[in-house]
Amino acid sequence: MMKKLLIIKLGGAAITDKKSLKTAKIDIIRKIAEQIKILHEQKYKIIIVHGAGSFGHILANEYGFNGEDNLNLNENMGLGVSKIRNSVQKLNQIILDIFDDYNIKSYSIPVSSNILKMGKLDGKLEFFNLFNLALENNLIPITYGDICLNDGIEKFKIISGDYIMEELVKKIDGEKYVIFGSNVDGYYEYNNGEKNIIHKIKFSEIDKIIKNKFDEDYIDVTGGIKGKLRSISNLGKHVNQVDLINLEKDNAILDLIDENIELKTTFTK
Repeated sequence: MMKKLLIIKLGGAAITDKKSLKTAKIDIIRKIAEQIKILHEQKYKIIIVHGAGSFGHILANEYGFNGEDNLNLNENMGLGVSKIRNSVQKLNQIILDIFDDYNIKSYSIPVSSNILKMGKLDGKLEFFNLFNLALENNLIPITYGDICLNDGIEKFKIISGDYIMEELVKKIDGEKYVIFGSNVDGYYEYNNGEKNIIHKIKFSEIDKIIKNKFDEDYIDVTGGIKGKLRSISNLGKHVNQVDLINLEKDNAILDLIDENIELKTTFTK
């Protein structure tokens, strides 16, 4: 029986310390690699998208890429583009090196190799064909949030891993299973000072949820939990289910696939 394509997001908060510049959680990445190795040996096709975490967000904020329109390129922002791109590439290389330690057949596909059109990846079929070709050759394509040249009013645009997930789900053929990995057990709501995990949420309910304000004590230029929920809502137009899990837990991905995980949030139609 043909197994579903797994599209897995490794959230920046899970694989880096988002409060500490360029600090990767090596032990967590190794845990993830162990699970990816097992799944690939079980003949799952896998695409991995990772966030930038502290390799991207802190520098992006420092150099003025704060989620607003970047209409005017100045010397400071030009330097920022270079530093951000080099930094996120370093995180990608850390992940590739760890995957290599486990003899995982990975293939890095940077989104910044594209020129965006009005801030979007629309029409970039060659980019998405790379993923299909990698999968056909039993490789695990890996891409990540990055900063890109933009053919539009803005000269550069930050492309989040969550947005890439949305585009992959639309452009890659076949039945897909989408997993969002973070450093929390799922989506929580707070009542009377206590936080309670919400185990199931319908895609249609997300718009109401994102109207709430979420205070976060770390810098995230790609929208934080609101941006993630919005992306999950968009994913719901193309898939039947998205699961949000805690990658810091041992075997979280394997337990999810085996339907042996208690703490998660499942988003469904």
